Amino acid sequence: MEQEVPDQKQGTGSGYVEISVLPDKDENTPDVETYLHSCLEDLFARGYQPGDIAILSRGNKECAEVATWLTEWAAEEDEEAGKYDFVSKSALSLTSSVVIRLLRTLIRALSSPSPQSEKLLRLMIQSFARSRDLESGEQQVESLYNSLMDLSTTGLSVYEFLLRAIDLLGELPVEERLYVNSFIDLAYSYSRRSPDLSIRQFDDWLDQRIDNAKVDMGGGELNRINVLTIHDAKGLEFPVVILPFTDWDIYSTNRRKRDLRLIRIAEDDPNLSSDLKSGIYLIDMNDRKRGLASSLAPIYEAARESSYMEETNILYVAFTRAVSELHVFTKPTSESDKMLKINNIILDRMNKLGDLRGDLIKEERQGIPVWRSNVAEKPQRKQEDGATTPSHNQTTLDSLVSIVDLEDLKVRDEYADEKTDFGILIHRLMASVYSKEDVKPLLDKLHQSGRISSKDNETLLQNFAAAMEDPAYASWFPQRGEAIVRTEATLFDSKSNQEQRPDRIVIRSDSEGKRYGVIIDYKLGEDPSSIPDAYCRQVRRYVEQLRKSGVEEVTGYLWYLRSPNGIIKVC
Repeated sequence: MEQEVPDQKQGTGSGYVEISVLPDKDENTPDVETYLHSCLEDLFARGYQPGDIAILSRGNKECAEVATWLTEWAAEEDEEAGKYDFVSKSALSLTSSVVIRLLRTLIRALSSPSPQSEKLLRLMIQSFARSRDLESGEQQVESLYNSLMDLSTTGLSVYEFLLRAIDLLGELPVEERLYVNSFIDLAYSYSRRSPDLSIRQFDDWLDQRIDNAKVDMGGGELNRINVLTIHDAKGLEFPVVILPFTDWDIYSTNRRKRDLRLIRIAEDDPNLSSDLKSGIYLIDMNDRKRGLASSLAPIYEAARESSYMEETNILYVAFTRAVSELHVFTKPTSESDKMLKINNIILDRMNKLGDLRGDLIKEERQGIPVWRSNVAEKPQRKQEDGATTPSHNQTTLDSLVSIVDLEDLKVRDEYADEKTDFGILIHRLMASVYSKEDVKPLLDKLHQSGRISSKDNETLLQNFAAAMEDPAYASWFPQRGEAIVRTEATLFDSKSNQEQRPDRIVIRSDSEGKRYGVIIDYKLGEDPSSIPDAYCRQVRRYVEQLRKSGVEEVTGYLWYLRSPNGIIKVC
């Protein structure tokens, strides 16, 4: 069954489509990880930027797997590691990090000391050392064990204790820093309640949160690959969408868990029969085999139809996130698999689309069956506006997403029908900046989309570049791993009992472990000659709270971004 393309989708141009069928456990063909890596490299070679790309998956488990691959690929790169930077709402669980598991075990050993907890801590230290190819002999393990345990007698706050413990672990690999920074944020949110709370109290508090804690990858307009669940991608559009795991179950059943539901059968229900009476029934929807053979079969059939529509709806949402290119990795149909899967629908539809339309061709690539748009070569990304150069006879994305019988989901641009305050927009942009190289592409993107004027774009770029000529100011925007950077982080002001949110915090440590912090608060006024007292008081409060959290020396600045000499030291 097909659906007509909605009027608002008509005439939106052509796009490139590629659907690859990857077999399971075949040594002669690439696996999903290898194929995804090749796909990204091809997109980069054709001019796409990381922020153009979204990798969508059905669930968080698959998102976490993609996030791990991206982190590993970034660690293997040198100058181009940034192309694998990504942003994700829920991809990475803190407990998947060996460093976080070590810190968690340390906290537990201090909270509930026992021979068993001490033995487990030594084993975790040994596991950590092996993961980093360090010396993991008994002497090395015992030395690090004693150093970590000695920290507990120094009277440090929980937050400062963890910072010092991380220092003792030495230089961490790039893939671990993401987890550690997010764990430190979690510890800080605990410590702000009171610096005097104990390790034991922190252990109890952490126990309730650690399993659901995720790595904070940032957000905003940052030029990073988007790793999202399909559900999180609703209402969004991306130039390129990749679906690496398009083979999920439509009628998934968890045999180990019941799905109990109360179902009411009304007296006028058309399914009533001599075997099915009106009333309330408690049924297990996961026991469909027996359910379909019982008098309650109509209820189970309705549930199956609902599952089918829900999963095809999810597929529709995934396909319609793509503006220019759609890349789908799926699996071949298995005759032994009695459970209908989404790849059955995709492959059936692709065969029919191939028969009905002349703009799709099927070929074999590295032993993998591939349906793709019938073009001589893949399109290039236009550098000036981010659009893809169309080619004749390309498969329209509209034609592909019409394979399911569903209502169109309207897409709303956050900025399409409301005027966004300039100050909020620039604060969002600066919150997305990590290193100084991030600023120009982000401003250019806002300028090209018409959200800021040419004059504002030029002014902000010139003022930022001028500030970066001073090494002290350039240090506020370090390369990854050189410092702890937080944008719009929360500080708790105990005097006012309110949360404070400075725009940027940068923390560094010297060789002796002493910590230095800088707080920067952005302003969009054009004349910094007369600074309101309230602005200065606000920065001083930020500085005071950061010192209370364990950072020994803190300085605070106001930065008027529109002024060529707009950086003012407050304290």
